[in-house]
Amino acid sequence: MKRPQLTFSVLGGLALLVPLLSYTVYQWTERNRDEALILQIYDRQLNTILFSVNQYCWDKFETWTSALIESERTPEAYGRRLRTLLKQNRSLLGVCIIDSSSVPVLSEGRFSRFFKDPDMACSAVIRQIAKNRKQLDRMHHRAREGYLQPLSVVLEDIDPAVDLILVPVASASDSLSPWMVAGIFVDTHRFVQDVVVRKFNEMNDVNLAFATRFQDGEYLFLSETEPDPVFEKSEPLWILPDIRLLVKIKGTTLRDLSQSRIRTHLFFLFGINLLLGAGIVILMHSVSKAVTLARMKSDFVANVSHELRTPLALIRMYAETLEMGRVPSEEKQQHYYKTIMNECTRLTKLINNILDFSKIESHKKEYAFQNIQTHLWLQESLAMYRFHLDQKGFVLKTEIDMSCPAIKADREAISQALTNLLDNAVKFSGDSRDIEIRLSKTENEICLSVRDFGIGIPASEQKHVFEKFYRVGSSLIHDVKGTGLGLSLVKHIMQVHHGRVDLKSEPGRGSTFFLYFPAGD
Repeated sequence: MKRPQLTFSVLGGLALLVPLLSYTVYQWTERNRDEALILQIYDRQLNTILFSVNQYCWDKFETWTSALIESERTPEAYGRRLRTLLKQNRSLLGVCIIDSSSVPVLSEGRFSRFFKDPDMACSAVIRQIAKNRKQLDRMHHRAREGYLQPLSVVLEDIDPAVDLILVPVASASDSLSPWMVAGIFVDTHRFVQDVVVRKFNEMNDVNLAFATRFQDGEYLFLSETEPDPVFEKSEPLWILPDIRLLVKIKGTTLRDLSQSRIRTHLFFLFGINLLLGAGIVILMHSVSKAVTLARMKSDFVANVSHELRTPLALIRMYAETLEMGRVPSEEKQQHYYKTIMNECTRLTKLINNILDFSKIESHKKEYAFQNIQTHLWLQESLAMYRFHLDQKGFVLKTEIDMSCPAIKADREAISQALTNLLDNAVKFSGDSRDIEIRLSKTENEICLSVRDFGIGIPASEQKHVFEKFYRVGSSLIHDVKGTGLGLSLVKHIMQVHHGRVDLKSEPGRGSTFFLYFPAGD
């Protein structure tokens, strides 16, 4: 995977993010218009609710008036219908019918509640007819055209809880000039409870608060429990205009609700943008890592090829020279044999590293743990490696604490870790030829350190040197070949042994690698 793939992934992520980000910006700039639209929608919903309640009350009123305008208009027929109507409607207290001469035609109802004499009810109706005669004349004219219009009157001098509704009705005769007025007495509190509140409860909307109150502010019904609620929508009751219907959304206002919806919408949009942006960043990071890993694998193949080719070429050349008998002296022959042996050892280490790495990657690497005396193991390992150091002209200094306790470890694995650190020390020592090995103990750990005095490692790259295939990018080591697996194997081996590896280095002053093993019992 090369740079074009990374660019393609970035462009693909931006192709997803830019449209969504543009839509988010558009929603932000249009938020005031959207709030106004949502506010208008909720406002219409509340108006619809008030209209529905009002229409229901009007329908109830029309059932009352229908008993007064049926075809049979004799006093006896009116009396029968009114008695039935009063029995079916508790909020209807009574009805008085007055003719055009202000003479009572019929009186039915429960008037004893607020009149000492039933005739007083008709007298109250007659007084209101005289007071509103011009309006009643217009109402009677409209009634003949098919439009029924009631006139609501508050009887404050009698009982403020009783309303009087005046309705024009047809005369008992067929003449058009005479007319009659029906005075309908309504128990206001009962009407609100039995008709208005009942309709609101039937809507079964727990998110709404509803109330009815008189014009002076006294509540007849209040569903909201909060003190001094502010109702945003108000409308008079059509048949009893002195009563107002009020409705609001519980716990909030229309504007707050519309703003909350817009804020929630924008919050989710911003959240999606952040998630998508984070996804793009993660994608770019993953692709970048994949590109880097692919490059390192490519470098690994090239380095391994070189590492294999060089010793194989030497082995072949020296073997052919020996085979053809072109090495006259015994000393020279021994030198060729040692060179072949060293290159074979080098190849063996390289192949072992690659094989071990392959087993680790496939989780097939197995370890044989045993109790190991650290000072004895270290002395034996250094004795086997000392010849290689001598050949390269290195001086090995050791400081070994003989009292270090035994550790439980895989001898071959920790020897490989030590060898890899020594190989690195040899490769990156530059002109220096000194290497220091120390073995010491603390209360809970045993520390083995390998120090060189070579080119060192920059601080920016120290955290990466234990990654697989990674090689320091310094110009000082361009001629130093390697697979980039050695330190990765060291880190894995220490993790398997429940230990850790650490590094201290400074460019130009060398590097020190520390292997910390948990102390045995």
